[in-house]
Amino acid sequence: MEEIERASRLRDHLLRGVIEFWARHALAEPRGGYFAQLARDGTPLGDVQHLPTCARIAAAFSIASRVAWSSRFLCASRRGIRYILEFFRDREEGGWFLEIEADGRIRSDAKLPAGHALVVEALAEHAIETEDGPERAAALAEWRWLRERLWDSRHGGFAEAMDRSGSIVRERKTLGTHLCALNALLALFRALPGEAAVRDEALELAALIASRARDRESGALLAWFRTDWTPVEEHGAPVVSFGHAFEGALTFFRAARILKEPGLAGIGGEILTCTRACALDPQRGLCRYLGTPAGVAWAPEAPGWAQAMAVGALAAGGRILGREEWLRDALDLADRAIAAFHDPEHGGWYGVLRPDGALETTNKGGFGHDPYPVAQGFAQAILALEGGGARAPRQEESLESSFHLG
Repeated sequence: MEEIERASRLRDHLLRGVIEFWARHALAEPRGGYFAQLARDGTPLGDVQHLPTCARIAAAFSIASRVAWSSRFLCASRRGIRYILEFFRDREEGGWFLEIEADGRIRSDAKLPAGHALVVEALAEHAIETEDGPERAAALAEWRWLRERLWDSRHGGFAEAMDRSGSIVRERKTLGTHLCALNALLALFRALPGEAAVRDEALELAALIASRARDRESGALLAWFRTDWTPVEEHGAPVVSFGHAFEGALTFFRAARILKEPGLAGIGGEILTCTRACALDPQRGLCRYLGTPAGVAWAPEAPGWAQAMAVGALAAGGRILGREEWLRDALDLADRAIAAFHDPEHGGWYGVLRPDGALETTNKGGFGHDPYPVAQGFAQAILALEGGGARAPRQEESLESSFHLG
């Protein structure tokens, strides 16, 4: 009963404390898209549309609709997806532009595999909630384009950035890009459970991450690589992004459940054990940003998004592997994160806490600090606490009627 009550509190915080803030302030009217950077009170700051952030916000609204057992946020998700389809598409070369000006002009024609994967995830997440056949087909088609045009056939995986034609302009590979791709495949398989090829590609990508992205000595998930997957070093050691490592563990737990492959949960448990031992600041109990596999944090600030992913990973791992101490850690960290990052006056989460406990800025949003990590991390924690998440019948309630957006 206590876990059900805690799940209810997390649901209430996610929906009322975070998502409603974005639903009220981030919808760019009348043209569509989102204001991705907001002042503390929700006032928009700038109007450049950034593909990864736009797709993440759209996915966050779909996830929130599922958590709410209601269609109330699907309209907000749909508006972002329609904007992506209309303005970001490269109709000559295929794929999606990186940035669009407010008037629809192309600001950057670069191609980011992570951004493309996030579009697939946003389309698939929305299709799961709406049972929209064309969106499912569109998500599959976009994944096929991404895999065929931007995949590194020699070393496996994706480079970080390409130019408009698909030629590599930033040869570094990142864990974050590949987690985006794996999350896209998991959403796509949930939308299209009969697509065996999607399941096979998800298993292939999970195996690539497990074999190439982990530190050979510690087993930690590393953050940055050269094209051939040689780890990039900083301060004399490979780099760990602690938040991405927690996200990686969470993604493996999700993959084990969605793909029905229990062995992936074991890999997630190994990653979580390493990350849990080195990621948290011993004084504040919050997840730090960057460091070494040994836990030396040379970027000790605490990002809000990393806390949310850690909550999800600890809860999911605790449930699927029967580790009650991880479930307790998840709930304790959720309490600390909400106290540290939530703005009780206006809503939403702040982005980053400095080592001295001061906020880096009171603004909200920007890439990485949009509502997606809190939506995904807390949604997975709620699912774990509820023991699998039996869903109630959907309540048909429009965003307009809930928030009077017109």
